[in-house]
Amino acid sequence: MNYMNASVAENSMTSFKNISPTPGGGGRNYFFDYLKGIAIIAVVFYHAGLLKYGYLGVDLFFVINGYLITKSIINSYERGNFSYFSFLIRRCERLWPLVLLLGTVSLVCGYFTMLPDDLENLAQSVVASNFFANNILAYITTGNYWDVVQSYKPLMHTWYLGILLQFYLVYPLLIIIIHYFSKKFKIDLFFIICIITFISLTLCVIQSKDSIKFYFLQYRFFEFTAGGFLFLLNSESSVIKSKNLFWVITLCVVLILSISNTINPDFIRLLAVVVLSVTALSYAQKCDAKTSPEALPLKLLASIGLGTYSIYIWHQPILAFYRYVFNNKMEVSDFIICFILIIFISLISYIFVEKRLLKNKVSFFVFSIILFIASTAGAIYLYMIAGIVRDVPELDIYKNNVRRGIHAEYCDRVYKMNKDFVNDTRKKILVIGNSFARDWANILLESEYASDIQISYSYAADGLETKAKEADYIFVFISGQTTVTMKYNLPLYISSNKELLNKTYCIGPKRFGENNGMIYNLRGQSNYHHLSVEIDQETAYNNKIGKIEWGDKYIDMMGSIQNEDGTVRVFTSDGKFIAQDCRHLTQAGAKYYASIIGLDRFFKIK
Repeated sequence: MNYMNASVAENSMTSFKNISPTPGGGGRNYFFDYLKGIAIIAVVFYHAGLLKYGYLGVDLFFVINGYLITKSIINSYERGNFSYFSFLIRRCERLWPLVLLLGTVSLVCGYFTMLPDDLENLAQSVVASNFFANNILAYITTGNYWDVVQSYKPLMHTWYLGILLQFYLVYPLLIIIIHYFSKKFKIDLFFIICIITFISLTLCVIQSKDSIKFYFLQYRFFEFTAGGFLFLLNSESSVIKSKNLFWVITLCVVLILSISNTINPDFIRLLAVVVLSVTALSYAQKCDAKTSPEALPLKLLASIGLGTYSIYIWHQPILAFYRYVFNNKMEVSDFIICFILIIFISLISYIFVEKRLLKNKVSFFVFSIILFIASTAGAIYLYMIAGIVRDVPELDIYKNNVRRGIHAEYCDRVYKMNKDFVNDTRKKILVIGNSFARDWANILLESEYASDIQISYSYAADGLETKAKEADYIFVFISGQTTVTMKYNLPLYISSNKELLNKTYCIGPKRFGENNGMIYNLRGQSNYHHLSVEIDQETAYNNKIGKIEWGDKYIDMMGSIQNEDGTVRVFTSDGKFIAQDCRHLTQAGAKYYASIIGLDRFFKIK
């Protein structure tokens, strides 16, 4: 097997044409293609919003990678030709070209379609993806993989490739060290992998922050080593094949699960996928599936399995840009269009990049260097100009006045108001809560009452008893709850004090769609500034509960701008976006709210 073919074989998202998954056998085992096909279909359907737990397909890829990489390295050692740096070079040769092409194409598309903040975020992701570090960037900037905003990010799925390459960096070094010091290489490697699997699984269980264990290798390592464990388990060593091993492993898993007071259902699903993946791979090792399938569904599944890497690379940007430009409420026809585009572009990518480009090292080198320089330099430039490539008067953003984060800066200016009240004739307003509470403070500051009030703001409610007693009005936004509940979520010193409770008002939630991108790309329409969006179910439900529980002390942020058909406006009366990210107000949005929400309902100063 030459190095180029080995490269293709060792990646779980590539063709298995040149590798024999059955011990001692030869030829292509189609069962591996079936597994890859199932995994990528699950991932695509998840990102399309059609399969709730389809993201677990990636975990199947992790297990397959662990199996194949372990097999490749062990076989290379047995042939006496393993080289760590050659191994890494082959991995980069396999993964890098499509990553670079993806970043370049996404930047071009984003240049013509995206709003500045989204284009700036895309530029960050391109640079991170080019260096296989988008999992780190995603954790720092977003954290929550399941946030709906992620659906509009063309490169959000490259977090997987970051973890994958980081595994390729670490895992071979571990095997090298064991090989150097061990006299019984396979046996020692097997038991050390068992120990590392136990440690990684334990870390995953005891880590309470989902975003950390989702994006970092140490919490995913047990998925890779589960595949490596399977390969070594089928070695010829009688020690490894001990009949007591199953019970030892079972005991370890039970001990790990007992560490946590509560068993997370998501973790149980993950563990089930890993176990099923190992079981399926074990079956693939033993079954004779080297004959080309005759049934059409199996043929299609095997073909999808062959092009898995290209499909994985291109499906998310196609779905993201389609939602961003054409329709974020996708119907059957939209899904059909997207799936046709995914198949077509992935096929071209597979034939001309995966199959042809990699055969010529000179072409690969030239192609990669040009795209790396172009995409990285272009992304850095776009980031430096904050993604502002044209005037966007709807957001008061202009090319001749480039400033990064102007809307976040506007919202966060309220932090400066975390101070004690001054004894003067102005009304004392205490505002408590997160960025939605800061939005409310900005509404007050943009209102006709701004000169007659003084605002004291605090993110947290603790330690504000004195300020609460001094305040004439208290406004709270209660976050992190399924419903807005006065009785259980208010600070005790307010809920237990009738006088404080009487002057407390609840700020309702607000949301103006999922992303302004689709609205912005309709700017050529005659009714552009009169476009509206539906209220999402969660916001509508919380709003309903809030009005019931708070009555006339509830500030209905959505009702103030709701149309007769139940939709809500996205533009002010003078054609400005009310919210820059569909959640937080622009200055124009705050002024607009101040003029329509009827602040005299809550306090009459003049």
